[in-house]
Amino acid sequence: MNQDLIDNADGLAAGLGPAASDGGNLARLKTLQETKLGDLVGTSAGGLLGARRRRRRLRVRGRDQDAGRAEPAVSHLQDERESVSGVNLDEEMLDVTRYQQSFEAASRFLTTVQSMTQTLLDIGR
Repeated sequence: MNQDLIDNADGLAAGLGPAASDGGNLARLKTLQETKLGDLVGTSAGGLLGARRRRRRLRVRGRDQDAGRAEPAVSHLQDERESVSGVNLDEEMLDVTRYQQSFEAASRFLTTVQSMTQTLLDIGR
C-alpha cells in the first residue's frame, strides 16, 4: 500500500460525500469486482483475477513436479560424470609409486651404462 495513504487515511476516497461514515466508493468498487464485463469474456474482474491465480498456482505446481522428476536423473548424471572424470586418490598414489620406481630403475641402468662406458674407455687408454 502507498505509504502516503498509510500515514494519512484522509487521502483515500472511500466515500462519495464528506461524511466520515460514507463508504459509497468502496461499495461501488465491490460491485465492480463482481460485475460481469463484456471485455472480460463474460466474467467479472474478481473472477478473472481468481482464474489467473489458479492458473499461476497450477504452473508453479507443474514446474515443481517437473523439477522433482528431473532431480534423480540429474543426480545420476552427476554421479556418472564423477566416475569418469573424478580423481581416485588411491589410484593416483599407486601411479605415482610406479612412476617413481620406473624412474629409479632407469636411473640405475644409466649409471651402470655410464660406469661400463668409463671402464671401457679406461681400458682403451
